[in-house]
Amino acid sequence: MGTPIIFVSFNYRLGAFGFLGGLEIEAAGVSNIALYDQRQALHWIQENIGYFGGDASQVTIMGQSAGAMSVGFHLLAFGGRNDGLFNAAIAQSGGPYTVPVLSREISDREADFNMVLNKTGCSDSKDSLNCLRAAPAELLQQAGSLLTPSFVVDGGIITAPSEELLHSGRFAKVPLLIGSTRNEGTSLLQQILGTTGSFETEEHFKSFIKTSWIRGPINDTVTQHWAQLYAQEINTPSTAGLGTVKPNPGPKYGNYYGQATLWLGDMTFTAGRRFATQAWARENVPSYSFLFDGVPANMDPDTLGAAHFSDVAYTFRDTEGFGWEINPFPAEPTLKEKHVKLAELMSRMWISFATKRNPNFHNGQLRVTL
Repeated sequence: MGTPIIFVSFNYRLGAFGFLGGLEIEAAGVSNIALYDQRQALHWIQENIGYFGGDASQVTIMGQSAGAMSVGFHLLAFGGRNDGLFNAAIAQSGGPYTVPVLSREISDREADFNMVLNKTGCSDSKDSLNCLRAAPAELLQQAGSLLTPSFVVDGGIITAPSEELLHSGRFAKVPLLIGSTRNEGTSLLQQILGTTGSFETEEHFKSFIKTSWIRGPINDTVTQHWAQLYAQEINTPSTAGLGTVKPNPGPKYGNYYGQATLWLGDMTFTAGRRFATQAWARENVPSYSFLFDGVPANMDPDTLGAAHFSDVAYTFRDTEGFGWEINPFPAEPTLKEKHVKLAELMSRMWISFATKRNPNFHNGQLRVTL
């Protein structure tokens, strides 16, 4: 494209170092540490990117999955105050409204905190925070690997629940490119199949909905309605349906596997994507939404399809598969050419958005059919 960009990546604290919750953490004002780390990195970019030939007034923040959730929180930070740190955002599989991240009960966060205390030998300490600060990093890292990340309304960087901030227009008014993959729920569901068992009956599916929904209790009427809607999707597929994934790939998965994957993907990512773009539209701020449905060569089309994370290799045009155990791009020349064209188109569109605040100035082939 002849359009130079500078790509900046940074580290931030993970696990118990950056995402620890609990009453004592929150009372001490040290919640959401990971987000403050990221914020500091964005300030560093403002101060230093000029030395690398960059333009501090043209910064696009970008993330995928947990990174996209972080992007979302920076769009909502301090009630929509972005401090001139960025003027566009890209969120892939996540964003300013991703269901799980602000929905954990204080009892769950407190249980995680107590688990970390036990793992580090700090449970009997009179000053547990100071004990944790003095604990070996290896112990904290081990304990952190068992944590569910906790983001909490702290009155600082997170001033209110995401839906409240979006409804009231309290977010950074910058162009947004946001999207998800067609089969966001497949890989997520496969991680818990050993616990849930196969989805053989409608009752099993409805029970899964009730136990997985984390925004308060839902009644039988709602779960029955959802079950009917997802049954309709299987019987009369829409353009945003299962794609290559089979409704029942086999005994390990069950008759309602396809429906469960669609519901889980919608709850976790797809609904939030639509909610965010609607909020941007209400404020007359440009937003662009995408649905990625290419199935990489390293994904089983029957059970995974265009799964969570499958778009990343195409975004970065990683056609040689660097960093992958199995190259996402097919070996067969004709098929590989099509996937390479898709990667060229996506990477051009992302560069176009970063430089023009619009993904459509990519000067590439408009449509690629795999």
